[in-house]
Amino acid sequence: MLKSLYSAGYSAGDVTEAIHLAYDYNPRLAEPILIEIITNKIVSDIAELILAEYTAELKLKPADLKYFIQKVEELESRVLILKDLYDKLPAEILEILKGPGVDVTEIIRLLKNHFSLTEEDIKEIMLNAELTAAEIAGVLKSIYNRTAAEVMQFLTENSYPVNEALGVLKNYTTLQFSSVSTA
Repeated sequence: MLKSLYSAGYSAGDVTEAIHLAYDYNPRLAEPILIEIITNKIVSDIAELILAEYTAELKLKPADLKYFIQKVEELESRVLILKDLYDKLPAEILEILKGPGVDVTEIIRLLKNHFSLTEEDIKEIMLNAELTAAEIAGVLKSIYNRTAAEVMQFLTENSYPVNEALGVLKNYTTLQFSSVSTA
């Protein structure tokens, strides 16, 4: 029936809404059906449809929200979806998006661009998110153009082990901080 609706010209949003109702508001059940029906959409598009249609349900299911938001291709789109559709605060967005292979510096840059955050706000968010010394150094160097001495001072003032801070700063001028999480 759902395939017929889509074939008959109903929009992807309408079909998603029908699946939303038919599958008892379960986004993980809806996903494979949408992928099968909507053949001209990529996985990222399907994820965005689900994120838009299942907002209430995904607000109550953090694991499902994280699952679907990771399927959205562009990092900026992820940040905006979490901000605009899910009313997430910057610290929550960072917590949801950080992980292996994700550029923490770029997340912070986007948070800074889409929220009114000061450098002090960013520092507090990074500390609360328990970013590594390398991730923090990458953000401070890349976004705020802080010197090695300023980074070292910030790390030691905030109880990062001296050997970890020194290890990061040893390569400060030659290392290109990508801030890709190693956790």
